[in-house]
Amino acid sequence: MDLLGGYHVVRSGPVAPQVDALLGLANRDEPWWPAFPGWVWQADLERWSYDNVPASTGIAFAKLLRERTQRQVFLYASHSQYGDQLAAWDGPLWNADYASRPVGGAAAMYPGDNWQPQHKGWVGGWAPYSGQTPAILQYTSSATIAGLTTCDANAYRGTREQLLALIRPGGGAPTTGDGSMAGADAVWIAGLVNQANWKLDALLPIVTKLAADSASVSPEELAAFKAAAAAGVAGQTDAIVAAVVANLPAGAMTREDVEQAVRDAFAGGLAPKAP
Repeated sequence: MDLLGGYHVVRSGPVAPQVDALLGLANRDEPWWPAFPGWVWQADLERWSYDNVPASTGIAFAKLLRERTQRQVFLYASHSQYGDQLAAWDGPLWNADYASRPVGGAAAMYPGDNWQPQHKGWVGGWAPYSGQTPAILQYTSSATIAGLTTCDANAYRGTREQLLALIRPGGGAPTTGDGSMAGADAVWIAGLVNQANWKLDALLPIVTKLAADSASVSPEELAAFKAAAAAGVAGQTDAIVAAVVANLPAGAMTREDVEQAVRDAFAGGLAPKAP
């Protein structure tokens, strides 16, 4: 799977606590997300009957989330609700405008790449608003997908490669660029530990810290890792390597890269490599 992401409904009020809450959930439930090159955020900005969220609040939230995570943020904010009030947003827009078509599969319900319906006083669909053309269009909420009805369906007018480039403009996995365990190796190992469903509770917090800042790992934490390794964790290297290779996104580390990173990590007790 190339793409996964997190979603947040923006509410009126200060945006910093909302970003904190979203990241808290992501770090708790998907601690591997910083390791995944295809991770993306969607900020859902809407005018609810009980909360008329201003455009400025949604923009502030999306910009802060992007700044805090260095990941792409799509601002889901419809032309019908916000018109040209989103000009201050410099990231991709996600429009919502539902086509009147017979209920069916997502592909059958798609109105087409040139769909720009005339509404009262404005043009919808793929038409530009707030100074840009929407990158993604949600065109129905009643599609049938995998046997499930009343599904939202969305379209992107481009190739898979173009979408990946839009989502990860920097490209590749996070890295410090110095070849240390505080860089890409530690990030990938943190991801593989979680994705392989290994119960390595003593190991994952250490690897996650190394991915962010090697200096934050205490001698006690390294000792805990070594105790876990002594109990047989390190002997599962081959199985862990096989598990993560099966989930590598296109263009990521090769099997040889992963195997060496895992073996080096276990052999070195996850201590950072010397520069």
